[in-house]
This record gives sequence, structure tokens and C-alpha cells, in this order.
Amino acid sequence: MLDKFTTRTRSLISAGITGLLLFLIISPLSKYFIEFITLPTEVHNIKVIQKTHEVDISWSKNTEYSIASYNVYLDNVIVNKDLLNKDVDNYQIYELMNNKNYSLRIEAKDIYGKVSKSSIYVINPSEKNSTNIFNIGSDFNPFNYVIIVTFTIVTLLFILNLWVLFFKINFKTALTIAAFPSITLIPYFILSLSLLLTLNNQITKIVFSLIIAIIYVFITYLLILTSNILNGSLFKKLPLEQAAKASQFIFGLISTYLMLIYIFSSNFPLEIKLLIFLTIVTYFTYASLSTVKSINENQIITRVIAVTLTMGLSIFVMSVWPIESIYAILTIAVIYYILLNVALEIRIKVGRSLWIEYSVLIFLVVLLLLTNAVWGVRGTII
Repeated sequence: MLDKFTTRTRSLISAGITGLLLFLIISPLSKYFIEFITLPTEVHNIKVIQKTHEVDISWSKNTEYSIASYNVYLDNVIVNKDLLNKDVDNYQIYELMNNKNYSLRIEAKDIYGKVSKSSIYVINPSEKNSTNIFNIGSDFNPFNYVIIVTFTIVTLLFILNLWVLFFKINFKTALTIAAFPSITLIPYFILSLSLLLTLNNQITKIVFSLIIAIIYVFITYLLILTSNILNGSLFKKLPLEQAAKASQFIFGLISTYLMLIYIFSSNFPLEIKLLIFLTIVTYFTYASLSTVKSINENQIITRVIAVTLTMGLSIFVMSVWPIESIYAILTIAVIYYILLNVALEIRIKVGRSLWIEYSVLIFLVVLLLLTNAVWGVRGTII
């Protein structure tokens, strides 16, 4: 039944499904629902400083939106009487007997009245101060969150795009065409999810999540149509073939530029930055060249290697050139634009206009590098 839909309908359905799933994953609405039906997570990273006749207790606050308070129990008797709200992460207990074992447990309570599981820990105040840490856990890691959400959505998109293409692909086209929308969207996900994590207001998060999902549906729809046209053009001449190649070129460049910014703004070692970015460059270059029918596989591989090596050399030069990172990133982006255009060129004689364009870009890049270098007279060349 699903195969009876037109290509545009299948594309729209696929984009809509992944957009809806994205909204459900990143929107606070889904988290509210999950928290409504599940218990709060157990309190972790409980630090107990044992002193003379007292203990000082602290813990990592739970990340659930619905947390209302924390309860502290000593020998199974509550000692704080719900006075610890969700923003409190410490408590002191006084007038204890030295060298006596007490059982301690801490539970999180949500607005629905549900409480978390809690383990029992033995504490022993004494004249000699000591520190114990119980139930060590990992705090929320934004990087892991972005990676998991991105992997989930792009995997689903890849499967749905195979359905749009009626699974009429081979290994090469699965990599260069069917996977193109998923790989292209990775930097868009990283950007939008990173911005979402900076928001604190829940209403703002919901609205922003909806905007992200809507934009995602639109971009995904265009990318799926692009991959479908590119796949069809391998078998016959299609009216929108050139438009699809242009779309592939533009989306590939934008994604490469975004990944360039993310990677070289990070604290990764240079070797890791090179490995990640050159892998991206290799993929988008190979994917773009694979749709050019007049170039054989050996020529494609030769051009991909040439572009990748040149980009690697450019990145190395930019890493040691005395210039701010924003200018280095811009320079690398322009170099890749020129190299990809040259690699895609199939004409024996290139028009004068292209040579003028490339010459102007190279001149501007050299001028930028010279005028913004942090050495020379008063810190710059000029």
C-alpha cells in the first residue's frame, strides 16, 4: 500500500515522520510525559563530610523538570520534612553522637508525589573529619545528548529515504545518494540542539523545538527529493537533473562549512580535527563527483585524493599561520569551494569568467591572510 504513493508524497511522509520524532525527542513536552509515568532518578554523587557531632551532606541535583523537593532520612526518620526544594543540593545534620553508625538515605520527590529509589549508606561522625562519596553517577552530558539524538534521527531518515527510492540502489549509491540527506543534516542538528541546550525557559524550549522541527521537515523534504532525482538520473535523463546536482553542491558546501566551524572551534587535538574534517571533505567530494556521468571511477578517486590532500595541507598551514581562527576557517572554506568546483569541471577549456572568479577569491584570501596576521609592524603586516 505504501508503495502506491507518489515520490513527492513518500518524501513528504518521510520528512514529516522524522520531523515529528525530532520534536518529540527534543521538546520538553515529551519529557513531561515520561516523567509523569516514571519515578524520578535516584539521587547520585552524595558527598558526606563527617565531623564532630555533625555531618554535611551534598548531592547532584536531578535533571527532571518535575522534581519538587528532596527528603533526607536518618535511621529511616525524615529529618528535613520536605523543606528542601528542587534548587537545594546540601543539608547539615547536627547534635549527633560521635563514633556511632547512622543509616542515611536521600530521595527525590516530584510534583506528582512519586519518590525515587534510595539506597542506604552508613555514616559515622567522629572528631577526625572524613569524607565519603556514595552512589557516584554521571551528570548530564550535552555532547552525548546531541550525539544520541542526531544518530537516532539520521538513521531513521536513511531508512525512510531507502523507502522513497524503492530500495533501487547499490552499495555505492547507498553511500553517495541514499545517505546524502542524513549526512548533510548532521551539522544542522548539532547547531540547533546546541542552541536548544542554552535555553532555560520551558515555553521558549517548546517553541524553539517546534521551529526546529518545521525547518527540519522543509530541508529534509528538499534533500530527499534531491537524492531521488540524482538516483533516477543514473538510469535516464531527467529534467531536474542539473537542479538536483546544484542542490547537492550547495547543501554539501553549507554542511562542510558548518562542520568546519564546529570542529575548529573545539578543543580537539589538531590530528583529530584533521581526521574528522578530511573525512567529511572526502565524502562530499566523492558524493558530488559520483553524479557526474562523464567521469569514470578512477578519475573520481584521483580527484578526491587531490582535493583531500590539498585541503589537509591548507588546514596545516592555517593551523600555524599567525591569524585568528575565524579568518582561518573562512580561508579553508573558500579553498574548498574553489577545489570542489575545479574537481567538478569536466570541460577541457574553462571559461574566462571562472578564472576571473577563482583569481579574485585567491587574491582576497591572500590579502586577508596578510592583513590580519598577528606579526610584523604593530602586530600586523599593514
